[in-house]
Amino acid sequence: MAPQKRYSKGTRKITNYASSSRARDCAKLSAAASRIQSAWRRKRKVVAGPAKKKGSVTKALAAVAERKLQALEPQWMVAPYPQAVSPDNGPVHYKNFILGDAPADWTGPIGSTIGPNYNSLGGYSFPQGTGSNGRIGRYMFLERCNMNMTISLTSVQSRNTQPTQFRVLLYKFKRNDALGKIGNPNSDLFMNSEGGQLGVNTFFDNGASPGSASFTLMNAIVNKKNYEVFKDETFVLTPQTTIPMGGGYVPLSHSGNIQKHFQFVLNHNEKTAFDGSSKPVDLQYQYAITILSAPMGDLNQLGLNEWRTSIRGTVSALDS
Repeated sequence: MAPQKRYSKGTRKITNYASSSRARDCAKLSAAASRIQSAWRRKRKVVAGPAKKKGSVTKALAAVAERKLQALEPQWMVAPYPQAVSPDNGPVHYKNFILGDAPADWTGPIGSTIGPNYNSLGGYSFPQGTGSNGRIGRYMFLERCNMNMTISLTSVQSRNTQPTQFRVLLYKFKRNDALGKIGNPNSDLFMNSEGGQLGVNTFFDNGASPGSASFTLMNAIVNKKNYEVFKDETFVLTPQTTIPMGGGYVPLSHSGNIQKHFQFVLNHNEKTAFDGSSKPVDLQYQYAITILSAPMGDLNQLGLNEWRTSIRGTVSALDS
C-alpha cells in the first residue's frame, strides 16, 4: 500500500505511513516517528527563541538611545570634621558625602557645622535639551555612577607619628513608610549594645573615657533597619616620619601605605521620571559615604586632622 502524504501544522512536509497488514514495517514507522519528533522540536525551538541574556534589555535600549553624562562635583583634598567639639576635640574624625543634594536635616555634632554636614556630590541634574547632559521628555534610563575616591595622609612636618585606622561605609537610606520620615545618619547610622541608635552626634566623654569614641564608632554594628549597606571596610594608613637635617626635613624609610584608592560602580539601571528641578523623583539614587578615622596605639591621645579626601566621578543615563 502506498504511503499517504500528510502535512503538519508547520511548513515542513512529513510522510506518515498508514498501517496495514502487509506494510507494517517497524523500521519505517520508527524512522517516520523520528522525523515527526525532529520537526516538532525544530518548530518549538523557533517559537521559544534564544534564551535572553542578562542585560539584553539595557543593550537593546542603548542601541536606540543616546547616552548622556553628568560629572560629579569634584572634591579635592577635603578636610574631615572632629567628632567631638566640646570641651575638646576627641580622637575620632569623620567626613560625609552623598550623591545629589544632602537632606537639610542631616546635621552634624552641635557646634561643628550649621545645616547638613554631608558634601553634596550632585551629578543627577539632567535639564531639558539636546546637550551632552540634556534630556528630551520627562523620562530617562539611569545607568550608573562611576566614582574614584582617594583618602591620603597629609604631608606635614609636625604630626602624630602613629598609624591611623579608617572605616569607610557606603550605604543608602531606606524609603520605608514604616520608618516614618528619613532619619539622620549622624545620629542613627549605627546600633549600640542595648539596641539603641548612635552616630557621630553621640556624646562620648573623652575626658573620662578617651578611647570610648574610637572603639565604639570603629566597631559599631550598622543600623540595617534604616540603611542598606553596600560596603563597610576598615584599613590602616601609616604616616611617613621625617627628621630635621641640613635646614630641612629628610624622610625616613617607610613600609606602610600613606593613601588608599577606591573605585565604585554604583548601579541604578532603572527608568525614572524627572521633576521641575531636573532631578529624579521616583528612584532612590542617593548613595552616601561616611569616612571615620581614629589614631592607633595610645587611644588616650587626641586625634589630629591629618588626612584628606578627593573624589571624581560621572553619572551616565540613556535618553531615548
